[in-house]
Amino acid sequence: MNTYIWIVSFALVLLTSCTGGSKADVGNNTKMNKQANTAKPSKQHIKTAPIGLNKPKVATGAIQIDIEDAYAKKGEEVCLSVSARSFTSILGLQHSILFDQKQLKYKTSKSFGLPGLSLGSFGTTKADQGSLNFLWFDMNVKGVTVPDASVLYDLCFEVLAKKGSTCKVTIGDKPLKMEVVGPNKSKLNLESKSGKISVQ
Repeated sequence: MNTYIWIVSFALVLLTSCTGGSKADVGNNTKMNKQANTAKPSKQHIKTAPIGLNKPKVATGAIQIDIEDAYAKKGEEVCLSVSARSFTSILGLQHSILFDQKQLKYKTSKSFGLPGLSLGSFGTTKADQGSLNFLWFDMNVKGVTVPDASVLYDLCFEVLAKKGSTCKVTIGDKPLKMEVVGPNKSKLNLESKSGKISVQ
């Protein structure tokens, strides 16, 4: 019973920190699949640029989320893989995903790499304003661990920007505050690397 109460409480804390998402936007989170879609990242990327060999060190008590870089042409759809490092015994994770809505149009998310992660984990009511809300928690309350560089999900966009533009996709704390719950319900920091789409 205590475990169930903790799950509900944790979910409510995360959901109530979302400023601007509708009930329908976050309600789908309770309908997430019990098993992850562990399919490999889509090969539909137009051209993918390497994240870089000199990755920053992850601070103690933090996880790292990296968004990859890619190349595309105006009008094309391109997907960016979002990967994690130091993702050890994580119970819950939430953050905002930010981009310029004049340059990019959000299409979908896929290639889910966490148990229970689904389209319902992404709040899209403000996608036309350049932000998405991401919310995930471990329904088993045991903590999930994935190897470094594992893909958590893919973000797919239609490129609206003209040739020569650089379109950034970043992890942020507005409108949905960044929260990471680790082992023993400890609060961890979230460090991130933005991704960019270079328009050819």
